[in-house]
Amino acid sequence: MRDIHLGTLVKRKMKERDISINEFADAIHCDRTNVYNIFKRKSMDVQLIVRISNALNYDFLQYYHQGIKNQNNVNPRLEIIVQKYDDEWVVEKIKEI
Repeated sequence: MRDIHLGTLVKRKMKERDISINEFADAIHCDRTNVYNIFKRKSMDVQLIVRISNALNYDFLQYYHQGIKNQNNVNPRLEIIVQKYDDEWVVEKIKEI
C-alpha cells in the first residue's frame, strides 16, 4: 500500500457523507479522541477498517487489495486466496458488526 494514507481517506469520506465526528464515533463504537487518532493513521487493523467501511458505506479494504495485487513479488498462491475468499470474508465480518 504505497502512498495511501487511510486516515486521510476516512476523514475525506466522512466529510463527503456529511457525518459528524460524534456520529462517526458512535457508529464505530469509539470516542471522539479515537476518531481524531484514526485520521492520523496511515494504516489500520482489518477489524477497524471493516467497522469504518460499514459506517461510511465504502470499501476501504480495496486499498489493501490493490497493494497486494500491485506488488511484483506477491506469491501467486496468496493472490488466488485473496481473490477467492476476500469478498466472502468481508461480508461475514460486516455481518458480525
